[in-house]
Order: sequence, then structure tokens, then C-alpha cells
Amino acid sequence: MNYIKHLLLLSLLLIAAACIQASAADKELVVMTYNIRAGSLTTIDSLAEFINSHHPDFVALQEVDVMTRRSNAKQMNGINIVSALAARTNMFGYFGKTLNFAGGYYGIAILSRHPCKKMECFQLPNPKQTEQRVLLLGTFEIDGKQEMAFACTHLDVKSAETRGLQADFIINKIKGANMPTIIGGDFNAYPEEQCSQKFHAAMADISGCEPTFPAWSPDRKLDYLFLYDTSQPFKPRFSTTTLPDQLSDHRAIVTKLRLSDLFQP
Repeated sequence: MNYIKHLLLLSLLLIAAACIQASAADKELVVMTYNIRAGSLTTIDSLAEFINSHHPDFVALQEVDVMTRRSNAKQMNGINIVSALAARTNMFGYFGKTLNFAGGYYGIAILSRHPCKKMECFQLPNPKQTEQRVLLLGTFEIDGKQEMAFACTHLDVKSAETRGLQADFIINKIKGANMPTIIGGDFNAYPEEQCSQKFHAAMADISGCEPTFPAWSPDRKLDYLFLYDTSQPFKPRFSTTTLPDQLSDHRAIVTKLRLSDLFQP
């Protein structure tokens, strides 16, 4: 009788362990990219509510103001948008400055639900000496176990040649990280442009094909999420949604992936 009880207990433990393992394998990672237009069309509370409604692990934000006095966004004047959104979403916030602007700073940002082990901000090639652009690249610890990188960028708006050089720089930096990496941003490039094609050749596009700009009647895709994995070719399972909000002139993209796809044995 004791033998049967022990066997039954062992079976139950094995089943429980298998369920826990399956649950961990099916766990999702939710990532978002969003050009917020410095919050000029909304409020900080509405932005935070929108982000919270999608429960992201990581958010790449472009056109972010910190303590500025922008004339067309008076409701954001004097606000550190990064810190304010981080506080309202219970996430960590990181800022990459591109310009001193209107008494404060302007640039890009990352929000993360996971602790950061390393954060770097790189200036991108700017041969025509126009508006400076940067790459914000962080290494994060997921569930206290694996490491992955998440990055944000906003590429040059005027020159396809400059965007191509910026793409080369970013791809080399991401490959150098030698770990699963997701990058989100406003690339200011159509899918058929050389800049976008360079990313498509090096990474998996996990942002879908829906247009993202202008938000109220989108007719072009400028915003992307790409996944780089050290094992190529790589075809991740994912679902993506381009969100029809009008809190900015760009639409946000939200993508869900399985962690088991990122951290393959």
C-alpha cells in the first residue's frame, strides 16, 4: 500500500513539474514601439493608460521630451515624460538624448519591466550634419535567468543614404551583442527602401505590414519591430497588432512572442 502511495505521489509531482515547464515555455514577451510626438496630442495620463492596457514588457518610444517648454505641447511643459511614464506604468525608464531643445531635452526612450544590466547610447552616422540620431541599446535580465537586449532608435527623416548608413551601424552593434535582441523604432523608411531591406536581411520582421502613418488615416509603414537571433535562419512565432489610436500622429505596434522561441536550447 505504501509503495502505491509513493508511486502515486511521484506521478503527481511529475505531472505538476511538466505543467510548470509547459507554462514557462508558453510564457509571452510583449513588446511595443511608439512614436509619441512629444505627447503633443494627448496627456501623460492618457499615454500611460494606453501603454498599461497592453501590458508590455518593453516599450520603444520616439520623439520624447524631458523638461521642455514646447509651444505645441503645453500640457507636457516641464514634465520628464520618461520618468512620468515609468512611474505610471511601474516600469524602468531610460532616456537617450538627441538634442537640447526648448529648455530641456529631446530624444528616444525605453521602458522595461525587467531589470537592466547595461545601457548604452550611441550616436548614429550623420554625414549631412542634420538632426543627430541615436541608438539606445540595453541588456536586460528576464525572470532572473536569461539575458536579452532591447533597443530603440529613430532614423534620419531626410536622406535615404543616411538611413542606410545608420542601418549598417545599428545592425553591427546588435550583432556584436551576440544575444537575442529586439529593436523598435520609427525608421522613416518604407519597407521597400534599402534601409528596411538591410534590416530584413539581418533580422526577422515581427511588426507586420500594416501602415502606421499618419495615425488617423495611415497609408505608409514607417515604424518597425525586428528580432535578431544568433541562430539563423530564425522564424519566430508571433502575433502583432497595429493599434488604431490617435494619441500621436503615428500608430503604435504591439507584438507578442513566446519566450521559448527567444531562448532556444
